[in-house]
Parts: sequence; C-alpha cells; structure tokens
Amino acid sequence: MIGKILLGNPYVLIGLAAAVLLSIGSAVWFRHEMTVARESQAVAERQAAISAQDAERWQAATAVATARVTELGATLDQQSAAIQSGRAKEAEMRKSLDSARQQNDRLSAEVDAVRAEIDEEVRAMPGSVVPLGPIVLKRAGALFQ
Repeated sequence: MIGKILLGNPYVLIGLAAAVLLSIGSAVWFRHEMTVARESQAVAERQAAISAQDAERWQAATAVATARVTELGATLDQQSAAIQSGRAKEAEMRKSLDSARQQNDRLSAEVDAVRAEIDEEVRAMPGSVVPLGPIVLKRAGALFQ
C-alpha cells in the first residue's frame, strides 16, 4: 500500500527521478573532478621535475662560476703582489738613481774645482805650461772614454 501511494504519486516519482539524476550527475561530476585533479597533479609533477632539473643546472653553473671567481681572485692576488713588488723595486731604483745623481753632481763639482785650480795655476805661471806629446794625449784620452 505504501508502495502504491508512493509510486502512484507523480510528485514522488519526480522526486525519485530527480534524486537519481542528481546522484548520477554528482557521480559524473566527481569523476570529472578526479580526472582534472589527476591531470593537474601530473602537470604539477612534470613542472616540479623540470624545476628540479633547472635548479641542478643552476647549481652546477653557480659552482663553475664560484670556482672561476676564486681562480680570478687568486690571479688578482698574485698580480697585486707583483705590483707591490714592482713598486718596491721602483722605489729602490729611484733611491739608487738619486744616489748616483748626487755622486755624479759631487764628482762633477770636484772635476770643475780641479779644472779651475789648473786654470788658475796656468794663469799664474804661463811659462811652466808645455805641450803634451802624442803618447800622453792618447793615454789620457783613453781614460775619459
């Protein structure tokens, strides 16, 4: 009797049909959502794998760049040390050059003083000046070459 009442009532049948359709629609929608979620997961996993590969390549490139920077740093340190050494040698050479110039100036002053003394003696005693022979001139000239 309840079955007749329920099945005889068009509203109950419509309600049952709607419930069945909603259940089937929900199942289809759930299956669609699961498929989309799996595809999204697969895409995300591929992207993660690509990103991991990129990260490995970047890490390798960074390691190479770091090694090169370290190598260039060592080269720079060597060149800086060579420059400092060169500057120290330059300073020593400048001191030696200054010392040689001072010695040259002192010796030039001494030669000028001796020359002035000889010129004074020649003026004071012109009769004692005699010409030098070729042997003396040759030997004396060889001293100043």
